[in-house]
Formats: sequence, structure tokens, C-alpha cells
Amino acid sequence: MLTIQAAGIDAIPVIQSIARSSWAVAYKNILKPVQMDYMLKKFYSDSTLQYQINELQFQSVLAVDDAVPVGFATYSAKENSENIFRLHKIYILPDQQGKGIGRCLLNHIITDIKTKDAKILGVECEQE
Repeated sequence: MLTIQAAGIDAIPVIQSIARSSWAVAYKNILKPVQMDYMLKKFYSDSTLQYQINELQFQSVLAVDDAVPVGFATYSAKENSENIFRLHKIYILPDQQGKGIGRCLLNHIITDIKTKDAKILGVECEQE
């Protein structure tokens, strides 16, 4: 059974693992291995994820199917706005895609931010 769970500092290794597996498939034809390794280290290092959780107040949630983490999403309130939220990341393990897991993660996020009087959920575009 699929459940959505809050993910904090203790879930960083799981988030990193899902990101590595997802990126390996999603970006294999776009990024060279050295570029992929650099970007994964930049966006998914322990210190980066800790900073996002502790300082930027990013919220992360894990999709867990029968005790196995299969995806995650990260979102936050937009800086200087109480009613606008941003979806920063959403990744599903490649062999789990097409099962509605992403939809479940988004529904969970929408339900959560509605309790915070959200008006908009936008997508965060990471740029170099």
C-alpha cells in the first residue's frame, strides 16, 4: 500500500538514492556522466539538503510502497509570500513510474498547502 510520509534530515540518504536512480535514467542522454555527478553533488549533497530543510524551510515527502521508498517531492512557501508555494523537486524511481505515485505526491502537497491558505503552487526552475 502506498503512503506519503513527511521526510526530514533522517531521510536525506533515501532522497539521495532516489535522485541518483532517477537522474541516471532521466538525464542519461542529456548529461555526460561527469556533469551528472557534479550536478547530483551540487543539488543533493548532505549540506545542501540540510540547508534547504533547516534554513529555507523546504518540506519533503516520501512515497513509500510496502515499506520501500519509491519517490519524493520537495516544496516550500515562496520567499516573501504566504500564499504562493513552489514545487522544487519530484522524482519517482524509474521502475515505479506510471503507477500514479507522482499524482499521490502532488495531491498530498496540495492538501497540505491548502491548510496554509495557499493560492498558487508553481514550479521552481533551477538555473545555472
